[in-house]
Amino acid sequence: MKIMVYLDNCTYNRPFDDQRLMNKGMNCLLEKLGVLETEIFISHLLREPFDYTKWRRNNLYDDMSLQELNQKAAQYAKDHPFNKRV
Repeated sequence: MKIMVYLDNCTYNRPFDDQRLMNKGMNCLLEKLGVLETEIFISHLLREPFDYTKWRRNNLYDDMSLQELNQKAAQYAKDHPFNKRV
């Protein structure tokens, strides 16, 4: 079964894009953590129930003021410009 999702004039081809996303994520983990820590990280995710959305809401910005968050968001946007692909 092929699933197509249309978001803001972008086509999301699920089987292909899921695999590409998984490869990109694994490469990112391997680059930042190395092989051993990537394996440990994945084993923890598989072993323990983990709600990333809840964790992010509760922990990611706790120690930041609104001004700090705004500055970090502005810097991130500057460092990672959005390049719309059509």
